[in-house]
Amino acid sequence: MHRSDAGAITFAAQYEQADYAQEQLDDATSAELQAFLTAAFKVVTPKPSPREWLERLSADRQEAITDAVFAAGGAARLWYVKALGSPQIDVTAPETQGGVNAMAAAGIITQDEANTLLAQ
Repeated sequence: MHRSDAGAITFAAQYEQADYAQEQLDDATSAELQAFLTAAFKVVTPKPSPREWLERLSADRQEAITDAVFAAGGAARLWYVKALGSPQIDVTAPETQGGVNAMAAAGIITQDEANTLLAQ
């Protein structure tokens, strides 16, 4: 480390780090670097908002489902309210699958509509 006569670190020396630049990586063969790049640039499929998710069905069915969920109450209504308050719907989440299946079991939606809502 370089110090001036007064003992302070000189401007040039403050950016020196011993052996810092000695390590070399071969970008094409470094398994660690390749694993990092794969994870860092993984394409993530965006999850739909509640509105986008419901719009998988016709407007008439959306209205009918909403009316039926609030009339039926119970687990289906609770899940529906939670889903609408979420920023996005994860169709792979067990809670989403359970909620959609609860609506199907209550006769609020058909199995075809459940499949449409749970499609990725």
